[in-house]
This record gives sequence, structure tokens and C-alpha cells, in this order.
Amino acid sequence: VLLAVGTSGTSTVSADGQTWEVRNAGTSSDLYGVAFGNGIWVAVGANGVIVTSTDTANWQAVASQTSSDLKAVTYSATAAIFVAVGAGGTVVTSPDGVNWASRGPIASTLLTGVSYGSQFAVVGNNGSIFTSADGMSWQAAPSGTTSNLNTVAFGNLRFLAAGAAGTNLYAN
Repeated sequence: VLLAVGTSGTSTVSADGQTWEVRNAGTSSDLYGVAFGNGIWVAVGANGVIVTSTDTANWQAVASQTSSDLKAVTYSATAAIFVAVGAGGTVVTSPDGVNWASRGPIASTLLTGVSYGSQFAVVGNNGSIFTSADGMSWQAAPSGTTSNLNTVAFGNLRFLAAGAAGTNLYAN
């Protein structure tokens, strides 16, 4: 199943990537990120909204422990934890997608992307990069740029961050 989220709680679901069904994720808030792990979908968004679903049709709001916009979320099966990031350096974590705890702020800037490879990597404005082995404690990593970084992904044994003005960074 593929799932995308967007404005006013919109979610779209596809079994094949070709045909999509528009649904509502049970909120009127804008949703910015979605992840699947441990049998549950987690979507994050404006004003700290977090909604969860086990079937992409029925959604439940859960307490996020923040009112900051949450811009991205990921799940690590290795660490058995969800990590969501957002405005003002906000980081929240959950072992089950339902019970969340604040782990930040880890910066004073907007964090826009999070991914897991051999560790967690978070990116944000002004070239911000942070890493964590467990999602709980974070260390700043030098990026060599002051460009805003918008997203980060892990694949082929490396992290790739992309941002403003065509900025692309990678690390093993």
C-alpha cells in the first residue's frame, strides 16, 4: 500500500501506484509527512498534529507532546522507534506511534527531514544536520553549507540530503 498526505488532512491511497483513492486522515490540519512501521501508519503535520491508522481508512489523533509544526517522520525497525521532527528544532519519538515523548529541541531552526540508515539523520534550515544512534540523543554534524536542506533519504549505503538552490549532499 502506498500512502501520501497533504493539505486539510487529505490522504491518498494506492495499491499499485497507478490508481489513487482520496481519503481524509481524520483531521482538518495540513499533514506534511507519513511513515509506516510496526503495523501502523503515522502522519504528522501542522501544530503538532499526529494521526495514526492501521488500515489507512480509519484514523485516530494522538497526543504529540508539542504544538510545533511537525514536518517529517520515519520509523526504524532496528531501533524500534518512530522519530518526528519540525519547527524550532522539535524532535518527538514513539515506540508504537501512539505514545510520544519530546526529545528536543535539538536546534533553534526548522527541521525538515528525517531518515534512518545505520543511524538517524535529520536535516533542516541553514545546512543543519544532526545524527543519532537511538533517536534520543543527537549530535550536530558539519554539512559544509548554509543552504536550507529540505529532505534526507538513505539508500545504497549512504544518506543523501537535498535542499535549496540544487544543494545535494551525501555521506556514508
